[in-house]
Amino acid sequence: STHCISSAASDVYKRQQYSLRAEILEHEQEFDLLLALLQQHLSLYMMERFAPSFPDPYHDQIVACYLKIFAVEIHEASNRKQYRQLLNQLKVLRRQYSAQRQAIEDFADEIRERYSEKPRRPALLEELDRAGF
Repeated sequence: STHCISSAASDVYKRQQYSLRAEILEHEQEFDLLLALLQQHLSLYMMERFAPSFPDPYHDQIVACYLKIFAVEIHEASNRKQYRQLLNQLKVLRRQYSAQRQAIEDFADEIRERYSEKPRRPALLEELDRAGF
């Protein structure tokens, strides 16, 4: 029977549908709906694909989306290489969205505080320094 499509295949299908819908919204400049879609499916890949189309008034919310994703990614990261990669992306974000610089700096401070307590992550703290946060 066809309703037994594996969940992996159905996930891919959902992702394609969502990607297609995002492209249509972007094309139609429906930024409120596109933002809602990105907030619903927080994904770094989708943010990097669609964030650049948003006009300035949306940048606070775009950066907030990115920071939610980074919080999860940093939490799930387990080695220095991953920390370095994530913090380099955060640096790029700070350059791209200079008006939101304070929000990004505050986020880095929160990360530093959270991971200075037990269980500590000394490698993460060192990489924060290296990245200039």
